[in-house]
Order: sequence, then structure tokens, then C-alpha cells
Amino acid sequence: MFEFFHRAKHWLLFIPISAVTIYQYGLQIAYQDNLTTWQVEMQDPDADFDAMMPNMADFDSYFYFFVLLFLISYGTHFLWYWSVGKGLHHYVPEGTALKPQRFKIAMIVNAVMLFVGAYFFVEAWGFFGDFFSSLSGDASDDGSMAEEEYLQQILTGVGVMFLLFFFWLIAMVYSCYYVGKTLKSIELGRPARGGEVAGYALLSYLLLIGIWMLQPKVNRLVSTGSMTNAEESSTW
Repeated sequence: MFEFFHRAKHWLLFIPISAVTIYQYGLQIAYQDNLTTWQVEMQDPDADFDAMMPNMADFDSYFYFFVLLFLISYGTHFLWYWSVGKGLHHYVPEGTALKPQRFKIAMIVNAVMLFVGAYFFVEAWGFFGDFFSSLSGDASDDGSMAEEEYLQQILTGVGVMFLLFFFWLIAMVYSCYYVGKTLKSIELGRPARGGEVAGYALLSYLLLIGIWMLQPKVNRLVSTGSMTNAEESSTW
């Protein structure tokens, strides 16, 4: 696994990393087109306009494909972090204050939260599908109580989501800091300090952009033993 991520070209890794973002923008464009059509029909008095709530089941295939791309995209993120933080550790200069055990814990949290996030998406999708169904006119006489129950569940779910996201954010930030310090220390040939790490840590966090700048350095390192060598290598 390390060999693949160390020698893969930046554009090859960019494809799975960017997949969920590109797909999300495509869905937003399609939604805006449908919304525009809906607004035009609503203003046309002769149009056969149906203002019923959307049936979420009609969009299941799009949603589950999004969840799959989410797992692939962030899975690639975390495997790249691991391949750099763990796989390049033997290149790190002596005296670099890195904590491998903390990095391992952060990566375990990242992996667990990746699947928890996917599970949360699926549960939220089913929940809102039931919620829209309750507003479609099929609700019982005590529908107001049902709506209050839905609201309580929404607030509870949002609270749990933010709590889990907070822990995930801590793990992500530490992972990116660790990866950034690893790469910068190798590049400098000495332990990187303070602000020297910030640039590479930020690029690691924004890997959609950072992969174009960091991965060629990793390619050169495993091919020539130096990140600063501008000689072209036979990496793939």
C-alpha cells in the first residue's frame, strides 16, 4: 500500500479525492435547474402544477452513490496521511519531536468516524424521508405531536453530529499537523519548527489542492532520496 501511495502521480490521487466534491456540485446544479423549472410552473396559471412534498425514495440511487463516493474520497485522504506519516517515518531527521502513538490514535479516530459519518448520512436520509412523508397530507390527527417529536429528534441528531464532528476535527487537525511536520522536516533535513510546518499542514488538510504540490515531493523523495531534487523521476 505504501508503495502505491508513494509513487502514484498527483493526478491519479486527485481523481478519488475530488470525486465526492465534483458529484456534489453536479447534484447542486441539477437541483437548481429543477428549482427554476418548479418556480416557472408555479407562476404559470395554466400549468398542471403539483406542490406535493418530494418523495425521497425517488432519489435513493443518487444518495447512496454519494455515500459511496464519500467513503472513497475520505478513505483516500486517510490512506495518504497514513502512507506519509507512517511510511516515510524512516526519512525523518533525528530529534524531530513526533508522537507516532498519537498519530495512530488520530488515524483510528479518522477511520472510525468515516464509517460513523456514512452511517449518520444514511440514517438522516431515512429520517427526513419519513419527515417529508408526514407533511404530505397523510399525517394522523395527532400530527402536531408527531411534528414535535420529529423536531426533538432533529435537534438531538444535530447535537450528536456536532459533538462527533468536534472529535473528528481534532483528529483531522492533528493528522494534518503530523503529516505536515513529517514532510517539512524531511525537506529541511532537520526538525521543522513552528510556522515552518503551517504551510504543509494546511495543504494536507486541503488535500484537494495540496495533493498537486505535496505528492510530487513524495514522488521525488522515494525515487531520489531528496524532496528538493528537481530531477524528473520514473514515478507513476
